[in-house]
Amino acid sequence: MKKVILKRNGFTIIEMILYAGLLVIFLGVLSNLFVSALDIKVESEAASFSGQDVRFIFSKLNYDLKRADSIIAPGLGTTSTTLTLSIDGINHTYSLSEGKLVVADGLGSANLNGNQTEISGVFFERIGNAGGKNTIKINLTLDGKDYSTTVGIR
Repeated sequence: MKKVILKRNGFTIIEMILYAGLLVIFLGVLSNLFVSALDIKVESEAASFSGQDVRFIFSKLNYDLKRADSIIAPGLGTTSTTLTLSIDGINHTYSLSEGKLVVADGLGSANLNGNQTEISGVFFERIGNAGGKNTIKINLTLDGKDYSTTVGIR
């Protein structure tokens, strides 16, 4: 009598469940890595936007203070949420409006920080001596972080 050996092709249900389980675990790990990489990218971009805006704002204020004829507000020794400079006979006023630091002059107004960032507080303090050089201490809170600098003419 001859033995008949049946050759089976394919997978059993147990093998299929095992492979499917391994695939789900593998995809879960990969998706977690992908989400983590995206979170790091978003945080990095936010920090970059904040840094760029702070550097631009401080540079703009430094430039305008150096060419200002006079500081109209705040007065010496006082702190204010607005800064008004007279430059070539035109008043330039810096103030906070809806999360944006705005500079307004005789021609219109412009936002100094981008749409990706929000300023929640800004304070200008005029320091120095009466009749001395224009010096302003600037404190601002951008995206929850506090930044400050002192800008003046030597």
